[in-house]
Amino acid sequence: MRCKVDALLYNARIITLDPARPSAEAVAVEQGRILWVGENADIVGLEAEQHLDCQGLTLLPGFHDAHLHFFAFASSVSELDLSDASSLTNLLALVQGRAQTTPPGRWVLGQGYHEFHLKEKRHPTRRELDQVAPGHPIRLAHSTHHAWVLNSQALALAGISQDYEPPDVGHVERDEAGEPTGLILEPHIHAEALTPLSAAEQKDMAREATQLLLGRGITSFQDATAGNGLAHWREFQRLKAEGEMPCRATVMMGWEALDELLSQGLQPRAEEGGLRLGPIKIMQDEASPTLQPPQAELDAIVLATHRAGFQIAIHAVEEPAVAAAVSALGKAQKAYPRPDPRHRIEHASQCPPHLQERLHRLGAVVVSQPPFLYASGDRYLETVPPEGQPWLYPFGSLLKAGVTLAASSDAPIAPPNPFLGIYSAATRHSRMGQSLSLQERISPQQALSMYTLGAAHSIFRESELGSLTPGKLADFILVDRDPTETPSEELKDIRVMKTFIGGKLAWEA
Repeated sequence: MRCKVDALLYNARIITLDPARPSAEAVAVEQGRILWVGENADIVGLEAEQHLDCQGLTLLPGFHDAHLHFFAFASSVSELDLSDASSLTNLLALVQGRAQTTPPGRWVLGQGYHEFHLKEKRHPTRRELDQVAPGHPIRLAHSTHHAWVLNSQALALAGISQDYEPPDVGHVERDEAGEPTGLILEPHIHAEALTPLSAAEQKDMAREATQLLLGRGITSFQDATAGNGLAHWREFQRLKAEGEMPCRATVMMGWEALDELLSQGLQPRAEEGGLRLGPIKIMQDEASPTLQPPQAELDAIVLATHRAGFQIAIHAVEEPAVAAAVSALGKAQKAYPRPDPRHRIEHASQCPPHLQERLHRLGAVVVSQPPFLYASGDRYLETVPPEGQPWLYPFGSLLKAGVTLAASSDAPIAPPNPFLGIYSAATRHSRMGQSLSLQERISPQQALSMYTLGAAHSIFRESELGSLTPGKLADFILVDRDPTETPSEELKDIRVMKTFIGGKLAWEA
């Protein structure tokens, strides 16, 4: 070769995820894209502005987290961690300790508890929180982030009183006297009333959260927050413009914002200020006795969004919700056929074979969360009926059925660590070492593909991201060992050493 390029990386163990050339030793970068992939012997005479001897480290495509909640994750970074609380006494002591170091009147924010792991097997109440921190508004986020507990001051700030009537989606738990207990289900519908952080604090947390993502090798992510509207789109743009968010970001919008998007002329997959407009997010609320919205209403929402030309992402966890979502997508495509709409089911945690086949026929993508097997596997084994356990996160079956899988963390619900997800998908071991449906294990290479090619495919970016292929964007990471040859029990311990976006160093250990 005889030319000059921007950057040259060599002496690497490269896993390209490109079937045309699965492995290599060197890669050249020009103007933010991969110019060439080859062997060390081929670089003789090649000039470069920057050279990097990778010294035998493994080079992988940058990871792409296909479903997280950026601002919630950013907030969680500085919040009180309640994930190890084993009883309400323990949890309340942690809250009291944080309150004692927080100026009076300031918010006490905590996250990560789950009643399953508490000795009492229940949520804390507003009154219990009032007693341990009477001078503060308090908000504790459940580990799933589909529930909050608020104390009396926080309830008052949110306007949630005895007379409060919640929207159709969501639920406010009440005691025998009709007073709110403090437990709020699907709290995203109330979130706008609770803005305890200043713009400067939010910016600082966003910067720290972005560095944490880069440190895990995540070069692209998709924000899947159901409450997103144009205001959130503008906030992401501001962070991009100020250089606080070097990761490539795609932002989903809640379906309630569809009319607003259309009125502003934002078209499907629009790009503005370094951001990409993602799918329209539709929630299937499974906290109520019956699915909300009901099937007929879900059908109407999906049809309207499909007709507008947008990709759809439906939150559906349990089998009835997945079935309802698949049915709605099928009806919409039949009524208004579109080539490759590539609609998505977010989670599809319980997905038996008959639904897998329907998903394949629809060409739908399943965006799943492998780390949940590790983080929540022990709870699944205790609470999910035995007949449902074989079809929990059935990665192997879904791939055999021809369904495209994309991986994510759903952060802050699980840590945004792709290697923990790869470990979980390959071993299907829980935190306590229990096994979940071992017949659904997949190889580390297949799991790696979920975090790269599969995630890129989920937003129509497979021609730009997901593999180390000439012409694609030069997003890649150096790690300390080869995940395809690492013993399965050590996969979660693989370390990212350097992260590159557009061929430029964005983070290093």
